[in-house]
Amino acid sequence: MSRGIPFGELPDYPGPLCMGMTGEGVELFQEMMNLLGFQLTVDGKFAQATRSALYAMTGKEVLEEIIWRMLLKPLEHALKEIPGKESIAVTGLAYAKKHLRAGATALPGARGPWVRLYNQGYDGPDHYWPAGFIYFCIAQAHNSFSKIPKGDRFASFPFTLDCSEIGSWAREVELLVTEREGVTIPPGSLFLEGAADFDPESNPTYTHVGFVDEFYGESFTSVEGNMNDKVIAKYRAFGARVIHFVPPQPA
Repeated sequence: MSRGIPFGELPDYPGPLCMGMTGEGVELFQEMMNLLGFQLTVDGKFAQATRSALYAMTGKEVLEEIIWRMLLKPLEHALKEIPGKESIAVTGLAYAKKHLRAGATALPGARGPWVRLYNQGYDGPDHYWPAGFIYFCIAQAHNSFSKIPKGDRFASFPFTLDCSEIGSWAREVELLVTEREGVTIPPGSLFLEGAADFDPESNPTYTHVGFVDEFYGESFTSVEGNMNDKVIAKYRAFGARVIHFVPPQPA
């Protein structure tokens, strides 16, 4: 388990950090500063560079609680509950857009507070956070309902960082759409991108996942995690890679 944000919770104020202090609290503070554009070495040592960054931003040499709360504002915005919409999937998309507006960003090496938020406390290149991001938004959507809409198949959406496991779940619940001709893909659906050598029989491997925002038949817009960067809104046209869809209800 990595330091930082447990599932769905904001980290506590680590105390009045200042020159000479060390530890996980300093590491997390350095990460939070890097999310603002500073380029600190995340080593857990409150040395001159960390002091200078804090002073440049606040005019202070000690991390005060009010400064910490300011640093947490984007995460706090993303975690704020919204009313449930017509389905878990549509509500999940609405949460994804909140994370987008909050500027959810992965630090180099797929690390940092946002990645750990999505991956249940874990980060690093071995933990594929775009899949964790999708699950987290759907989990948030669950919490927006006192009673899940009857027959909502996204209620069984599993936690996994493996996109192929999402594909297997979609087949099991009969939601996987492999042909887009004549099919309407509603907002809140998921898209699954196949591997370069994808084959439904010999290699049914998916390598990426995201939310569908608007579907236009020959293209669509998405909200998705970018492994090396951040949560993004993207225009996607169909190309060489196989794209399959997971709508909230059978097509």
